[in-house]
Amino acid sequence: MASISSTVSSLAMRKFYLVLLVLLGCSYSSVGQVSKVSAGDTQTLGSIDGHSGIDLLKALRALEAKLRANEAELERLKKKDSHKIGFAASLGNKGNYGPFSMDTKLVYSNVFSNTGNAYNPSTGMFTAPIKGLYYFSFSGINSPSTSMFLLLYKNEKFILSCYTDPSDDRFYTASNSVSLNLEVGDQVYINLGRNTSVFNNDNDHTTFVGHLLFVNLE
Repeated sequence: MASISSTVSSLAMRKFYLVLLVLLGCSYSSVGQVSKVSAGDTQTLGSIDGHSGIDLLKALRALEAKLRANEAELERLKKKDSHKIGFAASLGNKGNYGPFSMDTKLVYSNVFSNTGNAYNPSTGMFTAPIKGLYYFSFSGINSPSTSMFLLLYKNEKFILSCYTDPSDDRFYTASNSVSLNLEVGDQVYINLGRNTSVFNNDNDHTTFVGHLLFVNLE
């Protein structure tokens, strides 16, 4: 926000100087017109004022171009700052979930935060609302009797996973994370691998988290 504030201050000063130059330009124009009507030495004065008016017009046009460029930059910064996207959710108090005979999408229904509403707690899908670089992390805990296999997908393409082996009497956790370049409409979600299970209770070990790192305005 500091950069936006400094840009606004710069624009205010430039607008002030622009108005000042317009007033001066009008004064030069008036002097030039009077000089043209006058005779004798005033013709020379008019010539000098005419050259000054041309120089002033050039400076005015240059300042106007800079003003427009700064206004465009301000709009870009406002647009960038307005895109605040992030979410965090857990699987909910499901106890032991799985195993299933095929990969199953996990729906993280216990939402801690969902700024920008890009995550859908009914489907478990995150949908990118703007082009940019996003960070995602996911974690899980297994049931002692089975293994756990969590897979992160982007548009049905496997990206990476985390895994735990079964154990006799202990719960094991695993996690992973990644940064992904996403286009508008790209979707990211987590699948539970077939023939494995995941566990979650009020301690919320099984989570899915993501947020926008920065916007790609190209």
